[in-house]
Amino acid sequence: MMRLENWPSRLTETINAASSRRFLCGEYDCFIFCADVVEAMTGRDLFEGYDFRGKYKTPKGAIKQIRKNGFENIEAIWDHFAKPVDVNFAQRGDIILIDVDEELPATGPVIDSRAAFLSKDGITYRNTTEGLRAWRIGA
Repeated sequence: MMRLENWPSRLTETINAASSRRFLCGEYDCFIFCADVVEAMTGRDLFEGYDFRGKYKTPKGAIKQIRKNGFENIEAIWDHFAKPVDVNFAQRGDIILIDVDEELPATGPVIDSRAAFLSKDGITYRNTTEGLRAWRIGA
């Protein structure tokens, strides 16, 4: 999976578009937001052949749907699609995972020393130093 030539502008456009959308579990949450980011940067729909969008309404439902699709957790999905990297070496456009004291961790694209995360109020930014895991998206 390679990044498109104009991936930086596509990343920015996707984040800007997400800022006006409301968080809705299973419809537009951090997991779906990150899949949209990857598709914008690479042209590849990670969910093609999988059954995620609109198939759950709660974090527990998300876990059930993740397992129904053959993965143990969100981390396993990203391990399947992207190369894990040390959080300290995550670069712009990579995906990072943080703990948000919810039932599921949150994922978001790295922007600079921060990453963008979808929240109930749109986009929020967190320092990448909070990252627990990271994955390289293309190169």
